[in-house]
Amino acid sequence: LASKAEGTIRTYLAGFKRWKLWASSNCFCHMHTNSFHVAAYLQCLFFEANSPSPVLNAVYSIEWAQGLAGLPKVSDHPIVSSMVSASYRILGKPKTKKEPIPSEMLKALVNFQDLDKSPSLSDLWTVALCLLGYAGFFRISELCSIRACDINLFPTYVSIFLESSKTDQFRDGAWVAIARSNQGTCPVKALEQYIAAAKIDLG
Repeated sequence: LASKAEGTIRTYLAGFKRWKLWASSNCFCHMHTNSFHVAAYLQCLFFEANSPSPVLNAVYSIEWAQGLAGLPKVSDHPIVSSMVSASYRILGKPKTKKEPIPSEMLKALVNFQDLDKSPSLSDLWTVALCLLGYAGFFRISELCSIRACDINLFPTYVSIFLESSKTDQFRDGAWVAIARSNQGTCPVKALEQYIAAAKIDLG
């Protein structure tokens, strides 16, 4: 079980339980699976779904359980793989990528804050988060998990410890260094302003 992340195991276990319930209600064997029965199950999901996700989740969940039992992959069967391909073609929607934040937007954000002679803590924290996220390629979940004890300030850079990350598969944690730019949009300067205003003791 430790070969997968805890969240993945919960997802796969829930998906396998749904397959097991459907199979038992139709008098089918849920282990060792019959590929035609799995295809019929996928078709039921197919008609109720709005995206390929439920179909893919079902296939991955069944394969995960069968893999633990040393059984072959169900997706290797042509009819199952055809159902997966059909779900992509019919239920799949074209990806609409979000527009990246340009540097001009960050400059405008900093300039707007500079016009305020007494910015609130919320404004200072928002600007610091935006600049840190931009400079460090952080996800919002990573930014929101940063604590005072995870920050080390140095004359030329700031070092931030990420306890967990989506790209950190083994959850070892990692230190990320962000250099001081000496520009108006310097993330280190913005972080220092927030820390000073909030009277945070990094020790």
